[in-house]
Amino acid sequence: MAANNFDGIWMYVKDNDYYGEPRYIIFDNDKAVRFDIETEKDGTLRLKENGIAEEMAAIRHEFITPDRLRFFTKAIHYSVYGHESQNTTEETELAEEYLRLEPTVTSLTKEEIQNNSYLAQWNKEKLQIRFNTALDSEIIQEINKKNNREGRKLVVEQLRDTLFLCFLNNSQRELLLPIKTIDQEKIVLQGFPSEPYEITGTRIR
Repeated sequence: MAANNFDGIWMYVKDNDYYGEPRYIIFDNDKAVRFDIETEKDGTLRLKENGIAEEMAAIRHEFITPDRLRFFTKAIHYSVYGHESQNTTEETELAEEYLRLEPTVTSLTKEEIQNNSYLAQWNKEKLQIRFNTALDSEIIQEINKKNNREGRKLVVEQLRDTLFLCFLNNSQRELLLPIKTIDQEKIVLQGFPSEPYEITGTRIR
């Protein structure tokens, strides 16, 4: 394994079929070592090894870009029909993509960033970036209030030198998008499940 191709922390690129917490990989001595994240007392994130390590030789993989890696893992697909004798199983491959994290380029503090708002678009989906503001409709906000739930909001989080847009739902992380660069006029986001892998948003005044 060419170490310089696999250096750094790699973040799982979440797709619509994955509902778990964000997960990460560091490559060490020809092994893919998996990590979860936890929050430090100062509010920053840190990696926590979860005990899973896989031999790279046993994992089929390919680079999509120098900073985006696709893993293929074997799985069993079950097809269930009305009569048990018709049920079938077949071996298949599942693809997972990982993005290498890079330090965010910015001169802004987290507090300054969260005082700004931005508008971006991924394919036909508009992304309005307003921090620490309820993202749910007014009806859902009322339901959340009655049930003592926080609902959905957007904050900035940090893992080492990388800043993220973090979508929270009742304090649970739904999605982390790495911030490549950000200033008073624009924001560049990464970590989308399909092309374009990177988008630029502009400041809302």
